[in-house]
Amino acid sequence: MVQIEENKIKRLPIPSEFYRPSIIGSISFIVYTLALYTVPAFLARVLLLTPLPLPLAALLMLPLIWLAAQGMLLFAWLGHEGFHLLLHRNKFVSALTGVFFASALPTYFETGSAISHWNHHRFTNQASDPDCQIFQHFQSFWSRLFLARIVANFKYFTNTLKMALNLPLSYSYQFPFKSRSVVLLAWANIAFSVLWLAFYAAVTIYDPVTGIVCILLPATVMYFISSLQPYLEHTGTAIGLGRDAKTQTSLIFTWLYFGNNYHLEHHLYPGVPCYRLPAVHRLLQEQGFYDRAASGGLIEPSVLKPYIQALSVSYPQAASQDSAFDPMVPVSLSGN
Repeated sequence: MVQIEENKIKRLPIPSEFYRPSIIGSISFIVYTLALYTVPAFLARVLLLTPLPLPLAALLMLPLIWLAAQGMLLFAWLGHEGFHLLLHRNKFVSALTGVFFASALPTYFETGSAISHWNHHRFTNQASDPDCQIFQHFQSFWSRLFLARIVANFKYFTNTLKMALNLPLSYSYQFPFKSRSVVLLAWANIAFSVLWLAFYAAVTIYDPVTGIVCILLPATVMYFISSLQPYLEHTGTAIGLGRDAKTQTSLIFTWLYFGNNYHLEHHLYPGVPCYRLPAVHRLLQEQGFYDRAASGGLIEPSVLKPYIQALSVSYPQAASQDSAFDPMVPVSLSGN
């Protein structure tokens, strides 16, 4: 394990309005997610039922299935925004909304993921970072692609089950919710997951083609995309502000992730909604923050290079101790 060096880089204060959730922004994110999933999935189904030769139809369907899978992945990002309290000014409504949409992903439990994610933010690449404890063990191409997501999702499921039963967890950094609210969110997560699975089963029984093309295939591709996500965001990173996460600035990434590709900025300002992260990036760039933080190598304009790195570059080894700095505390021009 590596030792923590004192990070002298300070976060720049940003306008306080950057932190305020916007109902229009949240609704736009939800509508965008639904459209990115359902439209390509529907078009893929239409293609399959055309008189085109099956090999040609299958070839034309591939990019549509991939887009639908990317849209399905955004359901998890809605859960992520919800538990960062960014979908609604009422924090319970925000978290519950995120739980509902994230429950659409089979085998993924947002509540259990979120408590791990809060600790990941607080202790990024440090001794108590849960992501380091999981993802640093998968360094090969095949293990990252096939095993990392299984291990992570099982951990999130057991976390959710323990939270529903009000059992203690091993995390030191807690949600800003009372224990009763956490229990309710965990049970809601389980109930929503059952409802979504029942819906998928009903659709597949009623129309097997729709079930296979619009649900099973995108979900399968989404599994592999999500398996690489932690490595896309953190391979080759270090410890400290501006050095513990990566950003992909290509417009293609911004379209696919609705701004969540600005992950370095998200770690600097976890309380800023994803659709404002590009503006944060521009502000930090204008102020010369990235040069001072030596984070230039973590900001990638290429589309393919981040995926190559996600499959080949080492995930950071956790430090031997934790920093006293709490990045979850907002910093704004108003001093709040």
